[in-house]
Amino acid sequence: FPSHDKEAIRNEVNQTIHQLSVALIKSMEYKRKAAARKETNIKNRDEKVKLFEADYLNGVSNFERRMTSAAKGMFSHQKEKVLRKFPEKATLDIDDLLLDDVEETNLAVRIYSPIVRDVVQQQGVRATQLVGEGVTFDMATQAVQRYLKDRVYEFSDEITTETNVRLAETLRAGVKEGEGIPQLTKRVKELFDGMEKYRAERIARSEVVRASNFAATEAYEQSGVVEG
Repeated sequence: FPSHDKEAIRNEVNQTIHQLSVALIKSMEYKRKAAARKETNIKNRDEKVKLFEADYLNGVSNFERRMTSAAKGMFSHQKEKVLRKFPEKATLDIDDLLLDDVEETNLAVRIYSPIVRDVVQQQGVRATQLVGEGVTFDMATQAVQRYLKDRVYEFSDEITTETNVRLAETLRAGVKEGEGIPQLTKRVKELFDGMEKYRAERIARSEVVRASNFAATEAYEQSGVVEG
């Protein structure tokens, strides 16, 4: 090639190399920034999840204390109710000492319903905040209303039934041992004292966690953005 053609080709090659170098540097910078944004998003997401978990579990603990207190009060009330049924004479009918299933279940429903409603509402709101802005939790859905009605009645009935089973068992055991009224009343007191101390906490823990999990799942489904 003539010298001036060689110089033109050399300049064109150098310009192409320069352009490729600039493009490569821009591409690398774009990838670096994209990676940095992704890392920042992950950190923000993880931080958001940690804050949600802490707030969510704090809500669980607060509601457990509230429901435990309600359950203790329920068992204390039932204990006094049973003790008042004891006859002054030595003879007694165990069935007469048992709690009225319908009455006690309905009472439990009235006591526990406001607590469960608050659990579902507040934990549902917390879950929607994790999903994203602009998402609200609707307490009026059929799923929520069905849970509040059916689940509260279900576990209230279960609690009453188990209480009567335990009461009947301890009274029959005492009668079989030939115990009199003083010994049998002591059995009743010890039974309900134990339920106030241990069973109340188990009931609260189980139902608050169950209601919280329901609320979170319902919130995710209501959001329309959670896939799984």
